[in-house]
Parts: sequence; structure tokens; C-alpha cells
Amino acid sequence: MSNLLKSRTEISARVEAKRSRLVEWLKAEVYTDYQTAALVLGVTPATAYKALIAMEKKGHLDRHAVGRASVWSVSLMGQIEYLGDSEDPLSVFDARVSEITVQHTLAVQRARIAAEKAGGTDWQAERHIRREAAKAKEAGAASPWLKVPDGVITLGGQRVAVEVERSVKTPKRYQAIIAEYLQMRRAGTIGAVHYVCSSGKLAKGLRRIFNAIPSVNIRGTEIALKAEHYACFEFYEASAWPQRGE
Repeated sequence: MSNLLKSRTEISARVEAKRSRLVEWLKAEVYTDYQTAALVLGVTPATAYKALIAMEKKGHLDRHAVGRASVWSVSLMGQIEYLGDSEDPLSVFDARVSEITVQHTLAVQRARIAAEKAGGTDWQAERHIRREAAKAKEAGAASPWLKVPDGVITLGGQRVAVEVERSVKTPKRYQAIIAEYLQMRRAGTIGAVHYVCSSGKLAKGLRRIFNAIPSVNIRGTEIALKAEHYACFEFYEASAWPQRGE
């Protein structure tokens, strides 16, 4: 084989490997944007955009405009091209999704990438957890998920519930969330909860809100919160999560 043909073959193989990597990501995440795709592929945003456009032109991806955002999902033709015989059809992009939901989903994807880059393993997305909970309910069993996080990942040998926070909820809602997560930690479903926030200011504000909640109600009993309870919850700016050593 001539060097020219070998070079072309290698280039084609690299291109196809990137396309397959994108499809694998979209199988798990349903849709993504070019900035997040760049992180997945380890390339520049411009290169990722070109890759998405090329796959769109081949009919393997569909592009969706949601407000100011553009995201891509695997098309029906793409499923035929890339899915194995034993794989189930992929989730279809919901055209009714709001821009706020899309931006939150993309933030969760970036959190997943950061965690896996730091050595995190066994990521479970929110919809997979909900699917497990639904199956348990159908089987007449109780789901261990009293609160469904944005994702769960193993960090430092510990199952961590990940909550990506871009805005603040009411103290009453956080009080209920604390109660749910403390029960889940006691049951061994999770070991800790990490709030990954859009800014350092939000992370500090959430910590103050949590620390100001004096008690929670668990199964009709008012439980005074102690340092060991608050320690279950950690708060980070997205750019600083996860910390080294976790």
C-alpha cells in the first residue's frame, strides 16, 4: 500500500472513529451541542461543529433549534447505520423541550465529562434512574430512589448523587430534598451528594441555605440536623468539580 493510500485510510479510520464516538455519546445522552461534543472528542469546538455538520449532511444526525441553542440527535438513518441488531431504538428528541431544559441537560453532560476525566466511573443519567424506578414499581417493589438526581457516578469508591444547579429553589424544597437524601444514604443507595453549581457565588449561597435548615421531617419524626448530616452535601462551582483525590 502506498504512503498516500495508507494516509487516506488512516484519516478515514480516524474520522469514522470520531463519528462512532459521537454516536455512542448520543445513544446515552439523546442530544448534545457542538461545544460539548468538542469535550467528548477532545477537539476544538470548530472541529466538532464540522464533524456534526458532516454527519448531518449524510443524514445520520438531525439538528434541532431550541431558542438560541442548536443541538444534534441521531436520526433514523443514523440508527440504521450505527445501531447493532441487539440494540433497542434510541430515545427520540422531544421537540417540545424548553431552552432552559436543554441548557440544564448540557450542563449535566459537561459535569459527567469532567467527572469521568477525573476518574469517575459507572455514570447513570437521570432518565435511566427513572426507568429503573418505574420497573421497580411495575414489579411491585419499592424504588430506592426517593429523590432522582441529575446523575450518579462513582468517585473515590463512593456513589455520588450529582445535582447540577443553575438556579435556587426554596428553603422548604431543600428541606425535603435533605430528608430524602439522608434516607437514601442510610439505605446505602448513595454515599454523598455533590451540588455542581453554575457559579461560585451560587455554590456558597446554597451551602448557607442548607446550613440554615435546622431540622427535617423523616417519616413523621422531626430530626435535628447535625454536622454529620450536613457533611453529606458538598457544593462546588462547576469549573472546580470534582476535586482531585475524589
